[in-house]
Amino acid sequence: MMLIAEIGLCHNGSMATAKEMIRIAKECGATIVKSQAGTPDDLRGSMPLKFYQDRALSAHQCIELICYARNIGI
Repeated sequence: MMLIAEIGLCHNGSMATAKEMIRIAKECGATIVKSQAGTPDDLRGSMPLKFYQDRALSAHQCIELICYARNIGI
């Protein structure tokens, strides 16, 4: 069975929060964590652009989160 945890933009642009959410997802039994990646223009939806600018992670940060998730086994 596969359990996917959705993080989306709920980390609010904070790497510490994103890592904590990944860790908690693992503790709750998730096998995969899904988030959002892209530039603010790519992510843009119904909220003002500033909302997405404040929450966007760089490519380097996304890679760091992927490595973190792999290191803890999710």
